[in-house]
Amino acid sequence: MKELTPEQLLANWNEFLGYITDYVEEPRKEKLLKFYKDREERIIYMPASGNESFHSAFPGGYVEHVNRVIRGALDVKELWVKFGSPIDCTDEEIVFVALNHDLGKYGTDEQPYYIPNPSDWHRKNQGKIYSHNELLGKMPVPDRSILLLVENGVTFSENEYIGIKTHDGMYDDSNKPYLTGGFGWWAKPKSSLTYIVHQADMMAARVEFEEWRDNYRDGADNKVSKPKVAKQVSGAEKPLSASATAAFDELFKTN
Repeated sequence: MKELTPEQLLANWNEFLGYITDYVEEPRKEKLLKFYKDREERIIYMPASGNESFHSAFPGGYVEHVNRVIRGALDVKELWVKFGSPIDCTDEEIVFVALNHDLGKYGTDEQPYYIPNPSDWHRKNQGKIYSHNELLGKMPVPDRSILLLVENGVTFSENEYIGIKTHDGMYDDSNKPYLTGGFGWWAKPKSSLTYIVHQADMMAARVEFEEWRDNYRDGADNKVSKPKVAKQVSGAEKPLSASATAAFDELFKTN
């Protein structure tokens, strides 16, 4: 399992906050920063999935995944431009959707979405590092992402709503009404935003799977160290609070 150092956790968190600072306009910039900073103790250590063979199932995996999706989405937009597509969404919309696409994996303030798997056998033999919290009400991740934003007074456009809702593309059957419009051109998505973020998310998850497969899988042969290449953004350069560094050490123990 991949393990991030405190310095890596801090760098990822500052990069994450930096996207809000650099791309999101007021008044929702302030509300987003408050939401995330108020919950940093959990969010910094959240995994991106529960199973190692999915993607980023380790403490800090969520923030690292979201950062990769944001970087990827901005690059995918440039690829669309290169291929002649008129871009009908802004960089702020792209960053906002990528930033919040998996926010539902936070759960609620009372109940986290993922909890450490109590079964040592499942962790070691099936890579199920985390379990879904049975105390949390059943709700798809994109729907909970939207609910959390609404509950905290963060506004968004129709394009952004659809971008978050459909970021899993056709892998999620509930997206069919949004993405399949029959034979009418007018029934297709009005913006390329949902496709840009979906492609970036799918690419990020695949890269993270390959990283685990090649570098961290127990017993893997020919492990290759690949340097991380990241776009630098400015952000709130503050150290992690002592509570954020230690609060979840016990909660996220996997051994």
